Amino acid sequence: MAIEGSVQQDVKDQTGWDRVKALFETSEDGTISEELQSIPTIIGIGSVFGFLLGGQFGIRIGADHYVKQNQLTVYHSQMHAQREFQSAKTLGFVKYGSRWGWRMGLFAGLYSFLLTLSTTYRDKNDALNYVAAGASTGALYKLFGGWRSMVVSSLICSGVSLPIGLLAQAGNTFLIPEEYKIKVKEEKEQKRRKWEEQLQVTDSIIENMEKELESEKEQSQV
Repeated sequence: MAIEGSVQQDVKDQTGWDRVKALFETSEDGTISEELQSIPTIIGIGSVFGFLLGGQFGIRIGADHYVKQNQLTVYHSQMHAQREFQSAKTLGFVKYGSRWGWRMGLFAGLYSFLLTLSTTYRDKNDALNYVAAGASTGALYKLFGGWRSMVVSSLICSGVSLPIGLLAQAGNTFLIPEEYKIKVKEEKEQKRRKWEEQLQVTDSIIENMEKELESEKEQSQV
């Protein structure tokens, strides 16, 4: 059967697409792979960071806009003026913080997801993954802005990702011990073999059920 042939495939002979497919498989308790578990956290961190950063710009923009639009406004008291001014700054913080927050979260999540796919497909952790993820994220982020915006955004994101990828590659090479890399790789292969054994058991159960059904049919015909 096709299942039996696939489960008997050696881990070393896996193609890039095989590793990508395995990335989306869930365990017995329904949890997703470790590589994908960090993406929601990255989205949350990116959204919070974007909200706070955009909010700081929003405070300045809201304050400047309020001062320009209310130079001739007559206030009942100094407290009234301060309260209106603070309301304008708060509104600017929330408005621009929300705008930056969801965009930063979307960008961070998309970049992390594409980086994980590239690393899994190539089975390598080097700067090329970061450049590819940056270029793809930049193009997808400006998907509805025209091809020129897509090209410019792709070039900018890939250029920014290059030094980040080189630093990550250098850190992975010099800071992470080789024994730890081997241990992580062995753990992944053990999980893969365990999953293959479970598929083999499932396949044998299905075959036994088919045989029993066939035997029951033959007996009923007799």
